[in-house]
Amino acid sequence: MKAIYFLLFCVLSLYAAGQNSPRLVYEAPMRKSDHPISEIIYKVPASANLKIISHEGGYYKVEYRGQIGYINEMFFEKKSASGTGSSSSTTGRSSNNNQRWNEQRLKSHWTNTSIDQIEGIYEAVGRANSLSRYKLGFLKTTNGYNLIYLSGAPRENAQSWSVGDIKATLTPTATPNLFRPRWYMADKTISENLYIVVDQGYFKVIWSDSRVEEMYIKLYPAASDQRNRAQSSSGNEPRTGSGTGFAISTTGHIVTNLHVIDGANKIKIRGINNNFSITYNARVLLSDRNNDLALLQIDDPRFSSFPPIPFQIKENLAEVGENVFVLGYPLRR
Repeated sequence: MKAIYFLLFCVLSLYAAGQNSPRLVYEAPMRKSDHPISEIIYKVPASANLKIISHEGGYYKVEYRGQIGYINEMFFEKKSASGTGSSSSTTGRSSNNNQRWNEQRLKSHWTNTSIDQIEGIYEAVGRANSLSRYKLGFLKTTNGYNLIYLSGAPRENAQSWSVGDIKATLTPTATPNLFRPRWYMADKTISENLYIVVDQGYFKVIWSDSRVEEMYIKLYPAASDQRNRAQSSSGNEPRTGSGTGFAISTTGHIVTNLHVIDGANKIKIRGINNNFSITYNARVLLSDRNNDLALLQIDDPRFSSFPPIPFQIKENLAEVGENVFVLGYPLRR
């Protein structure tokens, strides 16, 4: 009886390690356990000769160089229902993890196909922890968007992250450009206690708890590239956007963010004296790219003046602990 059981075990083991074993198609970290931040034993090269022991919970238990470890299934070729071939998307817009994106592949994909107003490369700015400055790819999928990790994980968590990992999956809400994400924290734990708001040239991470908001500035494509794409894809029809500005003098000076007007051919102002039906031409007087600020001047013969400005401009620096208020509502059309 023992011999029969042993023979059956051998047959099953041979079948499991046979032709149905998945192929490792990307270099992958082999970890001591199936926890995403457990110690890495090896960096296993693509197409390495692995023995597959089991598959459970999104990880393959494998034997490599005489050691047992775990590799995330995303690094393996994904089999189709018939057991042959790969199910990776030729468009690159599927939500599966078989496609290992990096910055160059993302740019090449967008160049050869198309890119919407949200997609691109973003980088975190103004983070309290200078050791964590994520650079992420914002990639459209069939169900929403994915944020693709490119670089910048905190030093203590750097081994947990590989280029192409999913940083977040974003589900659209009823509000345009407002998403409910499934966000992977630095230690790969998952949080859904946040929202992401996308605006022209940046997106913000807004936490539901007391954590500070995070801002990511769009690095790619450049404003000029986006304008050229829009014109070539729509018969030279210009693309429009909107943003908020604040009058700082009665003579038509307005302060706004540089990313709002960066690359614009024409700037029009509306809402003067609470009238949103009339637009006025404006031009850029000064810009400060480091601080993302622009000073505009209304340049239109129909404009006379603003009513008295209900605040004063403080010329000295703000003190530590002093209240600062930021107002804006760019959604009015």
